[in-house]
Amino acid sequence: MQRYFFDFVREAQILHDHQGIYCAGPEVARERAELIAIDLELSPNGEWAGWQVCARDVEGRECFSTTVREAEAA
Repeated sequence: MQRYFFDFVREAQILHDHQGIYCAGPEVARERAELIAIDLELSPNGEWAGWQVCARDVEGRECFSTTVREAEAA
């Protein structure tokens, strides 16, 4: 198992995940990032729309990113 970190990125703003979670591999990390994005799409007022959920490995390499869509597009 490898630890992955899920940062939220929008323009010059980055909200870093300092804890991370252990995943069986990059495919599981990708699935987790997609689930996080779907969850954020359902947030009130659509405040997360347009943000990116970026999965990074322990060395800081981006493995996958996905965009949080607007609730209407979800």
